[in-house]
Amino acid sequence: MAFSDFDVVLAVVFILIERSSPNPILRLDLFRNRQMALAYGLSAGAGFGESGLVFMPTLAVAALGYIGVTKSLASFLLMPVVLAMGVDSPLIGRLLDESGSKSVILAGTIILVVGMFLLGSFSSSLALFIISGLLIGLGLSTLLGAPTRYIMLNEAPAVDRSSAQGVITLFGSIGQLLAASVIGVVAAADGGGTAGFSQAYLATGGISVVLVLVALALKSRAADGTTVKKNEVSSVPNV
Repeated sequence: MAFSDFDVVLAVVFILIERSSPNPILRLDLFRNRQMALAYGLSAGAGFGESGLVFMPTLAVAALGYIGVTKSLASFLLMPVVLAMGVDSPLIGRLLDESGSKSVILAGTIILVVGMFLLGSFSSSLALFIISGLLIGLGLSTLLGAPTRYIMLNEAPAVDRSSAQGVITLFGSIGQLLAASVIGVVAAADGGGTAGFSQAYLATGGISVVLVLVALALKSRAADGTTVKKNEVSSVPNV
């Protein structure tokens, strides 16, 4: 994905218009809050990891074809990810109330890193492929939905909460679009197949390491002076 000078000019014009507009589409002042800016970065990383799951069946066919994994069967290897997210997501709300957003997100990003590196390094093993899927699902469940919105509800003024939620959704979509480009480019650069997509998931693991660093920069529970009620978090749509 290449950006031209025209794209840069459009971005500058957009920022100038938004700053002067009485009712901006994107409230730029929301980026002044450090905690919120970190949440936006985490949302982009979550979108990146989520979109990267699309390529798992392709990797499964290439790496596990020797044991009979075909295109019609490869999609079933996404089930560990789905099951892990389905089981873990309901527990995240309680963990947020008990431990705070930083601890939950930090643990999740570390698990995500392990899962991505495991998938990129040992994709030719069915057992490790499944285990890596479980880890990736557990990691993503701490980034998608409630955790970043928990931060938003704590940090954004009540009048700006809807706008802040929209920005989080926007950054998640940006991450998804970037993943489609980056993973495809990295895989193609290494010839595609097992080697190419393994390298792509190793690269995704490297990006996930950045998410760990971002999570480390979040406020601790003690420094976060407010607590969001469960019904407030659950009322925010998981989009």
